[in-house]
Amino acid sequence: MPVTILDAEDPITYNDVARLEERLGFRLPEDYRAFLLQHNGGRPKPNVFSLTDTDLATTEDTIAWFMCIKPGDVNDLLETASALQGRIPNNLLPIAVDPFGNYICIAVLGPDKGRIYFWDHELESTVSNVYFLADSFDNLLHSLRELES
Repeated sequence: MPVTILDAEDPITYNDVARLEERLGFRLPEDYRAFLLQHNGGRPKPNVFSLTDTDLATTEDTIAWFMCIKPGDVNDLLETASALQGRIPNNLLPIAVDPFGNYICIAVLGPDKGRIYFWDHELESTVSNVYFLADSFDNLLHSLRELES
């Protein structure tokens, strides 16, 4: 099912993304970079994803909002990354949030670059609170589905 992005923020430019990358200190994976340039955040519809190979009580979750480039906004990418610095692994960048304050992250460094992970804030003090979701941002988008009733 194709994904529609609702309530995206104002469009951004290549220069906006380049400035963000300069401040972060790395280049974003191409598929996520293209998403920012096309949508700049927003709510996906459908928005349900599966959590597999986890010890979590739930097997699915929803994306409430994708982060954007909009300083001062509660979902600003740079501000969110700064707020979570030292709490999430250094190779991950939070790119979306679920309704419960957990984050969907993209690996931005190392051999996992481009892969998507779920970071569970309630298990933050445990050894493992990061769970694999998809091989790429595009794969995450293509895997989203409606909530089954």
